[in-house]
Amino acid sequence: MYWKYGIAIEQEGLTGPAATNYIPVVKMYLSWLEQTEVGNLLFRAIAREILDAPGALLTKFKTPAQPGFPTRGVRIVPYLGGDCNAEEAGGEVSFSPGSFLGPCWRTMLRVTKNRGLYPQELLFHELVHALRDVSGYGNSLAPLSGGLVGYGDTEEFIAILVTNILMSDPTNKRADGLGLRRDHGKGKLHPWLSDSLDFYRSSRDTFKLIDEFCSENDWFAEKLSEIKTTFNPLTVYYNDQDKARETSRSVVALVRDLVM
Repeated sequence: MYWKYGIAIEQEGLTGPAATNYIPVVKMYLSWLEQTEVGNLLFRAIAREILDAPGALLTKFKTPAQPGFPTRGVRIVPYLGGDCNAEEAGGEVSFSPGSFLGPCWRTMLRVTKNRGLYPQELLFHELVHALRDVSGYGNSLAPLSGGLVGYGDTEEFIAILVTNILMSDPTNKRADGLGLRRDHGKGKLHPWLSDSLDFYRSSRDTFKLIDEFCSENDWFAEKLSEIKTTFNPLTVYYNDQDKARETSRSVVALVRDLVM
């Protein structure tokens, strides 16, 4: 079914109660995200990319992404590899939250060690990937190194960065409130990197990656920088690029790049 913002939800491969509940539960999580400033902005950014297309193209949610070219539509379908997980490819988000408030809620017992595991946070993370794909920029998959090695690649760095901004959004009443995610390993971001400026000390490449993101998804990044969250390195970037660049060249960033 078509939801809105150029996003469709389709139930494929599930049976029984899981099949019956899938679309209502995904809609519930999407509505929770829509109620936050950051989530609402992400949906509007996706819509800007997709709804510029002729109306007939909005039904083509299975069109694969090609490097440098946008897809037309985001599809959310079940992740059949197991509950409480998600992945994204070519504008298609595979997401399985479990049946209504079922098995995924047991993962809440782990959030003291692993951040970003709430079902709506997993979904949001993959929708950031989808935005990158539908805008034609979701192909930065070369492995990162040094202080950012734990993120895996640029796309994961961006998705984790933006999800951390969501998690620190005061309008996000359902955030776990236990700290920011460190990297793709899901541990806690070090306190001395959790400040919006100090985050640039993560690596000498931090400023470069954020600069590329802000250039490629400029409308979304600039609007995101204006949202008053407790963690927002994009605000620093737009307010004082020289300071952000200088911090990314700090001794701490150099040491992290050498020892990580």
